[in-house]
Amino acid sequence: MKKIKLKRKTRETYIKISLINKKFPNIQTGIGFFNHMLEQFSFNSKFILNILAKGDLKVDQHHTVEDIGIVLGKLFRKIKKFVKERYVNAFVAMDESITNFIIDVSGRGNVFFNFKLKKNLKNFNSDLVFEFFKAFSINSKYTIHINNYGNNMHHRIESIFKAFGVAIKKIFNKKNSNIINSTKFII
Repeated sequence: MKKIKLKRKTRETYIKISLINKKFPNIQTGIGFFNHMLEQFSFNSKFILNILAKGDLKVDQHHTVEDIGIVLGKLFRKIKKFVKERYVNAFVAMDESITNFIIDVSGRGNVFFNFKLKKNLKNFNSDLVFEFFKAFSINSKYTIHINNYGNNMHHRIESIFKAFGVAIKKIFNKKNSNIINSTKFII
């Protein structure tokens, strides 16, 4: 697959996302925790992302997170011809948290959460997780079901993004390399 990129510019945001043939993602959203989550997605999906996002963060994070979901969804819609599996699921545990992430490449984008993220993190509004996946699903035209539980909000959200990556990897039948499956490269 050649390098694929998309941009979106509005009054509130400028988003540029590309799939690149490099070893590590380069993700700059202006939101540290969200960068970390997108890195987890990129690593676990085996799609190396280059994301540059500039948003009205002085207002809040909503527009930036949602617009990244829009552009990423459109990008995955653009590479639909490379889809190998219509239905996939992925279970990912992270300490006490577990996520079951199910995707149906149905052509009718929708998202279903079977849980609530009750607490916000210090620098991230947990409601934005739903907004991101809603934007992604509508624009990719994937139907997504996410089941999640746990106590630590960071672990819960991170297990969601890791499971998202694993599910995307399965859709495109991307093979594991012989790299240890951890962004820390140690277990």
